[in-house]
Amino acid sequence: MAEPTGKQLGRGRALASLIAAAFTLRIRRFEIADRSMEPTLGDGNWVLGAVRSGSVRPGDIVVLEMPGRPGFEIVKRVAAIGDGSLLLEGDNPAAGSVDSETFGPVPAAAVSARLVLRYRPLPPRLLR
Repeated sequence: MAEPTGKQLGRGRALASLIAAAFTLRIRRFEIADRSMEPTLGDGNWVLGAVRSGSVRPGDIVVLEMPGRPGFEIVKRVAAIGDGSLLLEGDNPAAGSVDSETFGPVPAAAVSARLVLRYRPLPPRLLR
């Protein structure tokens, strides 16, 4: 039997991470509906997020309710952290990303999920 390739091993690790996260964390599915996070996440991508996953670090991609717009969730990257607040930014400023440049820093407690896996389009890809 042939040895697994690096790509196959990567998929296996992604699946194992997903299964472990499902048992240890609450997982929620999100659909990306704009281009503000391209090239990391594109319009129509499906991702999984660990709900209330604890602390976040710069580089993490998070979900939160947009300040001043109750019920409207946005996906942004944590750019910096200070005094319990987060500075958030989109990966694609040319797409008109609304982020901390627009609404300022947000409390870390505003984060509802930290994205962990993009699973559509296939193949799955860890987001850190």
